[in-house]
Amino acid sequence: MKYFKTAIVLCIICGLCAVLIAFINYFTAPIIEKNKIEAQNKACSEIYPGLTYEEVELNGADSAIEKKWVAKDGDTVKGYIYSLNGKNSYGNISLLVGINLDGSAEKVVLTENTQSFASKVKNHVKSTYNNGATADVDNVDVKCGATFGATLVKELVLIAVNDYKGGAN
Repeated sequence: MKYFKTAIVLCIICGLCAVLIAFINYFTAPIIEKNKIEAQNKACSEIYPGLTYEEVELNGADSAIEKKWVAKDGDTVKGYIYSLNGKNSYGNISLLVGINLDGSAEKVVLTENTQSFASKVKNHVKSTYNNGATADVDNVDVKCGATFGATLVKELVLIAVNDYKGGAN
């Protein structure tokens, strides 16, 4: 009987905790989603400042691609922005990649970087992809002290470039 009472008390505590977590999530989920959208909008404006962004439907895109926008100046298309997410044994990387109409990578903005050597990955992205358009992504050197993270970034950028070049616009 003693063990039965203990089990019942623990079940009640677990049930109350589950209800409390659901209650808190109900109120915080919209705030978290709003903050994520604001961060994406800010990152988009870092890639193509002063333009407007219109979400494009993903048809048969790679599973790493979360969203895709067309960047326009009025009615003139200036490029595309891809939101991608990848994971390796060192952590997650989420980023936005701007793809110019010639297929070069305009800029890469990290939105999440939980890699073990996150600062090295961030420095690699800044020095490699953000010094003007990167036309030859295939030959980007990933040796930076965080090779696995840099390789993941390169793979994600290549997914965006290949999607653009594949005509899925």
